[in-house]
Amino acid sequence: MIRNKLDEEQFLQKVRKQLDESADSLDAATLSRLNQARQRALTQRAPRNWNLWLPAAAMATVVAALIGGNLLLQQPDTENHAQQFAFEDVELLTSDADIDLLLDMDMLEVMADDAS
Repeated sequence: MIRNKLDEEQFLQKVRKQLDESADSLDAATLSRLNQARQRALTQRAPRNWNLWLPAAAMATVVAALIGGNLLLQQPDTENHAQQFAFEDVELLTSDADIDLLLDMDMLEVMADDAS
């Protein structure tokens, strides 16, 4: 494994050296044509980068919509809670229980909730 790694590094160094030497020996006209071809390739490549992000952006939008919809559907029904509290209040008012005792119990519940 180590031997192969060294052989690979030596090979890459030789290839780089040969490519650098051949690039240094190119005339000005060839260098100009290579540069123009490179610039054309770079300008043609730019729009494709946006196309790669488009599916990801669409997927993120769909996921956000699903999460938002799920949160809206899971909200508690406040109307039923209001009816439940009203029923409990009427039940307390019509019972024979001592209201002062019930208020003290409610206060103890609030204090217990605050402590936790």
